[in-house]
Amino acid sequence: MINEYSKIYKRGFVLDSNGEKRQIFPVSLLEHESEFLYNFCLDNKIKKVLEVGLGFGMSSVYIGQALLENGCLGHTIIDPWQEETYQNAGLLTINEAKLNHQIKYIKEKSELILPKLVSSNEQFDLCFIDGCHTFEHAFIDSFYCDQLISEGGFIVLHDLWMPSIRKLAKYLVRNKGYSIQKINTTKNIPFRSKVYKTFVKLFQYKYLFDSSFVFTLGPENICVLRKNSKIQVDHTDYLRF
Repeated sequence: MINEYSKIYKRGFVLDSNGEKRQIFPVSLLEHESEFLYNFCLDNKIKKVLEVGLGFGMSSVYIGQALLENGCLGHTIIDPWQEETYQNAGLLTINEAKLNHQIKYIKEKSELILPKLVSSNEQFDLCFIDGCHTFEHAFIDSFYCDQLISEGGFIVLHDLWMPSIRKLAKYLVRNKGYSIQKINTTKNIPFRSKVYKTFVKLFQYKYLFDSSFVFTLGPENICVLRKNSKIQVDHTDYLRF
């Protein structure tokens, strides 16, 4: 079925509610990144996913298809800007993939709805954070997502080329007991593309002295973090990140 979704990547656009063509790049994940999420969910028998950020819906249909093949329908997506910014293009992509029946879409800011999910004792196997990429927004998302997954669950971050996301990854490892999973989403892309992706990070020279700079240096743009244990953190505990 993902071959059908690959056709969307090949044509290079999705349609919004006005019938306008919206170019997939640079908003959506690249095809090999979406394929990675699909395979990761299958391999780890993921049953329930929380996705922060919908955009044009490309990651959502790959995740949704994996959940469908796993025999599960637990896919919650949060995006307050789907109508205003994307003219519902992401929801239409999900509808085109015939996965709308298994999606719970919440049109609300993540910093407002995530605490409600925690209060209602929701639990997920994987949280994919790809909403607002400022450090404070991504940090708040991760704060609540950490409470929404159990030991052995995963938080996945996208856009690792951004210093704010690299910094968040290091925080989760240093202060929350997560471990970075070794992945290879770029094995099928040209070597020159890998070099380019690495240099995009390398030439952010003003971040050279940021402790998170070399933490995730390389061609990967996705970071998978596994929650190892519910560590008890004293109110005075803090490790620089």
